[in-house]
Amino acid sequence: MVIPPPPRMPENGNYAPGPAIVNEPPSSFLIVMNITNIITQLLLGAVTCCAIITANFYLPFNGTAFSTHIYLCVIGYVVLMTQAILSLSPFTGWSNTFKHQDKKTIHLVMQIIGSILAITGSMIRIFNVAAHFQSAHGSLGILALIFT
Repeated sequence: MVIPPPPRMPENGNYAPGPAIVNEPPSSFLIVMNITNIITQLLLGAVTCCAIITANFYLPFNGTAFSTHIYLCVIGYVVLMTQAILSLSPFTGWSNTFKHQDKKTIHLVMQIIGSILAITGSMIRIFNVAAHFQSAHGSLGILALIFT
C-alpha cells in the first residue's frame, strides 16, 4: 500500500482548498417573518391562557357545559386549527424539521381533530341554551361553525 505524499504548501503559505463559505446575514423579509411568527405564537398563547383561566377561576359555571364549551372551542379553534395552518409555513419553528408531505399530514390531522373539538364544543353550548345567537359572540360563533 502506497501512502500519497502530503499536499504541497502554496507559495503564500495558506491552503486554499476551495471557495470560502460566507455566512450571509438573514434578509429583512426573513427577520420580519420570524418576528411576525413570534408575535402570533405569543398572542395565541395569551388568548388560550386567558380563556382557560376565565373558565377555571372567574366563572360560576365551572364544571358545566359552559366551561366545557370554552375548553373545547379554545383548544379546537385557537390551539389546533391555527397551529395546523401555521404548520405549513416555512417560518414556524416547530415544523421546520418536517418534510412537506409530513407537514401536510400533520396539518390534516390537526385540522380534523380541531374541527371535531370545535363542533362538539359549539353543539354542547347550542343544546344547553334556550335563546340562541342573541349576542355578537353567538352570531360569530355560528358563522365560525358554518365555516368549520
